[in-house]
Amino acid sequence: MAQKPTVLVVDDEPDLCETVQLVLELRGYEVVSFADGEVALAGLRAGVHPCLILLDIMMPRMNGFQFREEQVNDPDLRKIPVFVLTGAGQSVLDKVGALGLEALRKPIQLEELLGVVERFCCPSRRPEA
Repeated sequence: MAQKPTVLVVDDEPDLCETVQLVLELRGYEVVSFADGEVALAGLRAGVHPCLILLDIMMPRMNGFQFREEQVNDPDLRKIPVFVLTGAGQSVLDKVGALGLEALRKPIQLEELLGVVERFCCPSRRPEA
């Protein structure tokens, strides 16, 4: 049996993590969630292998920008794609864009999120027209 694609969610909002996990698992993905960047990095270094990281920016201990800096400086992690989910304002979105990352504003639309996940994790799995 083929292994399910894994999506890593790094967000300190438990309700968002739970909703994303439920929706993605119903679509055949495995979801791993962490509440801050520090713990997420430890999980990645311990062997979590996601096809995509969904990253919040405003989190305790290690924010999304700090996480991304650590990630790109780690040769084993730098190639994992990151997509930002944030409720922050335009200045944060501008900084996200300057880093070459894409973002969705919270509250997220689930169909839009599914499109993002499929684009990064299953490019051959497209919705039927």
